[in-house]
Amino acid sequence: MGWLKIGRGSYHYPGILSFNSLLIFDRPLDPVNDIRFTDPVWFLQNKVMDIKEYIDHFPEIAQRERHEQFKILEQAQAAAFTPAAQRAYTLYSWLVPMLWIAGIGAGLYFTVGFASWVPVVALIAGLVISRIMINNRRETLMQNGLRTVLDEPS
Repeated sequence: MGWLKIGRGSYHYPGILSFNSLLIFDRPLDPVNDIRFTDPVWFLQNKVMDIKEYIDHFPEIAQRERHEQFKILEQAQAAAFTPAAQRAYTLYSWLVPMLWIAGIGAGLYFTVGFASWVPVVALIAGLVISRIMINNRRETLMQNGLRTVLDEPS
C-alpha cells in the first residue's frame, strides 16, 4: 500500500510500519487540510499590511476623522495591492535584501578581502538599506492607491 489521497490535500498511509517489531504508526496519519500546506502562494495572498501606521501620515486625508481615514486607507490598500501588485511587492521584498547583501558583500570582498567582519557588515548594511527601500516602495504603493480612491467619484 501507499499514500492514499482523501479529499483536497489529505494524505493517509493506511498501513502499519514497523522497524524491528516496534510500532511506528498504529493509525493513519492525521489529515493535512490546511491551505498553507497545499497552496504554495498562500502567503502571497493573505499577507495583510498594517495600515494603522498610515493614519495621519498622508496630508490628503490627515484632516479627516480617524475612522474615516481608516476606511479610506483600507480602500487604498485594496486598490494598490491587487493580486499581481502584491506578488510583485512580495518578490521585491525578497529579492532586494538578497541583492543588497550579496552586492555589499562582494564589494567589500573585492576591496578589503575576506575578513571575519565582512559578512556581518554586509548583512547589517544590506538589511538596513533594503528595509528603507521596501518601506519607500510600500509607501509609494499606498500613495498611488490613495490617489486612486480620492480621484474616483463618490
